[in-house]
Amino acid sequence: MNLYLRELRANMKSTIIWGIVLIFLIFMGMSKFTAASGSMDFNALLENLPKSIQNIFGVGVLNYNNFLDYFAVLFLYIILTIGIHSIMLGCGMIAKEERDKTVEFLNVKPISRNKIITFKLLSSLTIMIILNVTSFITSYLSADESSKGNKTFYLLFLLLFIFQILLLSLGMLIASIFKNNKYSYSLSNALILSMFGISIIIDMSGRLDFLRYITFFKYYDAIDIIKDNYNYLYVYISIIIIIISIILTYFFYNKRDLKI
Repeated sequence: MNLYLRELRANMKSTIIWGIVLIFLIFMGMSKFTAASGSMDFNALLENLPKSIQNIFGVGVLNYNNFLDYFAVLFLYIILTIGIHSIMLGCGMIAKEERDKTVEFLNVKPISRNKIITFKLLSSLTIMIILNVTSFITSYLSADESSKGNKTFYLLFLLLFIFQILLLSLGMLIASIFKNNKYSYSLSNALILSMFGISIIIDMSGRLDFLRYITFFKYYDAIDIIKDNYNYLYVYISIIIIIISIILTYFFYNKRDLKI
């Protein structure tokens, strides 16, 4: 339990910073909707964009004069921000002990490596819940009354939490496999940005749907969720990946030689 609290304290500053970033992102995005509401036809404006860009923003599928449809596009930036945080949090939970030269202090305590991973995992989940709730409350305060009563609005954030756990588990696995801390962070960043790039390419092309299974951003596509076209197979795949990643994290962390 002391390790759990230690990790929460150690990550409190960064959690507050990420929370502020999310609040700013959501309020700025929704302020544009509020300011333009009733005075601008978003749909007509976006129809002037190139076809590839229209595909990214769901032109022809979404009604941008509707709050929830507009929020589907803003959600893309929310999930990217939270995704980067989640995978970096997972990587940092494992890698930082060796980076900060505290691994010897941690491992001489009467606590097994399995318990170390467990407490780090629990503290990470707590941090992610804080950011998820922060995002939800900020979005809820910005939403119109019809959206607040729509179950899809709540489903978005439930699925977002699964997405967070998915990337957290991958970040922890990467850091437990590779001993080089800088390489672990670089690989984690490259993975999340590559997946985001692939999801954009899929949208722009309109013909590469078979690539959806290799980018987690397409597992939680807000347009599909809002338009009631979501495939829950993605959730099952995510849960399988999470379980395998966590099991392998325990395995590799117990096998590795810690750099003191």
